[in-house]
Amino acid sequence: MVLPEGSQLQGGGGLQWEHARNITATVTLPTIEYPSDTVYAIMSVMTADGVVLQVATGIYPGNSTWLVYSMYLADVTQTPQRYSWVLNSSAPRAAPGDYEVISIFLSQPDGWSFRVADPRQDSYVQRSFGLSSNQPAMVGDQESFALESYSWDQATFERMGSMVLSSILVDGQRVDNGFYSYADWDMVHSPLFIVGGAAPPQFVSLGLNGSTATWSYGGTWQGDIQRGSDAPIVEAFLLLLAVALVVVVISMLLVTRRAGRK
Repeated sequence: MVLPEGSQLQGGGGLQWEHARNITATVTLPTIEYPSDTVYAIMSVMTADGVVLQVATGIYPGNSTWLVYSMYLADVTQTPQRYSWVLNSSAPRAAPGDYEVISIFLSQPDGWSFRVADPRQDSYVQRSFGLSSNQPAMVGDQESFALESYSWDQATFERMGSMVLSSILVDGQRVDNGFYSYADWDMVHSPLFIVGGAAPPQFVSLGLNGSTATWSYGGTWQGDIQRGSDAPIVEAFLLLLAVALVVVVISMLLVTRRAGRK
């Protein structure tokens, strides 16, 4: 989910990222357990100096509970990208379907920090990212929340139910309108950064309703051209298509020349 500059806030006014000090998401986790690879419900904020801050509740292969993870990316242009871990596998320990509150905020003297709370257990973790720079959030389109998965296994998602983002609050004001979903490059939108890098599998759908977003299992596999295993098939198809077009063009030219001779 991307929050662009100027998104409508509850009570009027538009989002100004350079003045934002607290971004909070309320989310109901999907009923995913024992995934084939890591799955995150992840919040991100890019600061004015280009650092991407991230905090997530996530589930790893062989596990049935969700734990807290945090990291930051100092340079999004670096290849390969290097993440610096801040927190790995911390409580609160959430069950699939639990409700959690996830925040990234700027305060003194700790600078940018994060907090993940499980109201059901009255449990939370809070920690500073430990950065020397305390730049404000960067102005632009921020991809603030995502369902990020390293699993492409359909079985991981088919019993997920739904992951529901109930609201995003900026400095206590709910974002009512203006955000949009982003799954792949498009000519209309240009987020400051992209969480993940590949288009999502077609068996996971995302629905928007006002200030609420819902990720659900779609049930129909349609393939994805960005997957490495599909690339030869796609390339072969494109090659055959190109050859077919060349044949058609040559045939049309021959017909035209013959008609001219007559």
